[in-house]
Amino acid sequence: MEKLTTIRLFFEENRSLFSGGILNYFLKNLSTLCLRGGGKKKKKKNYTKPKKNKHIRKKTKLKVLSYYSVDKGKVKKLKKESPESPGCFLAEHTDRLTCGKTGLTFMKNY
Repeated sequence: MEKLTTIRLFFEENRSLFSGGILNYFLKNLSTLCLRGGGKKKKKKNYTKPKKNKHIRKKTKLKVLSYYSVDKGKVKKLKKESPESPGCFLAEHTDRLTCGKTGLTFMKNY
């Protein structure tokens, strides 16, 4: 509180040095002004575990060509199509088939 009163007195004594707008702004906001003394620097964090590597998507050119095969002039679809949205193939997981567009899931029976 002592610092705030000394600053207020300094501004009021030297009113002629400061323009009115700046002085009024400081005097109004003096109560909300937070003056920190000689605080210490924040210590740098020392991490114990190494950074996780982000998953990088494997890109393959013309991936759609692997969904079809051609035998004797006939085109055959290798992946199953979603019944709800034709043209959208089902993703093959170890235990299920899922549609990425509609979320439709078929469980595999072993």
